[in-house]
Amino acid sequence: MAAAQHSPVTSYPAWDFAALDKAVEKPVPAGAPRVVLLTTGAMNPVHRGHVAMLEAAARQIDAAGRGVVVGAFLSPSHDLYLTGKFGPGKFLPATTR
Repeated sequence: MAAAQHSPVTSYPAWDFAALDKAVEKPVPAGAPRVVLLTTGAMNPVHRGHVAMLEAAARQIDAAGRGVVVGAFLSPSHDLYLTGKFGPGKFLPATTR
């Protein structure tokens, strides 16, 4: 399988699509779906608990035989949303989160 083509945003070092491509290409048991986890929220700041939540979800999916987790993403809320929630300047900007 050829590597997937991605938009120029893949130049961001935190976006390791090469690792995701590699995980997606690994064989999985017949009938098992590949799963990508996504969580959203303020992530203000991102902390180990956010990662632990994704790890717990992956373990549950694996234990239930519901699929093979091939990746996970944290998606911080937009700055405009957080301005309304917390007030101007009361949160880390999205470029930091």
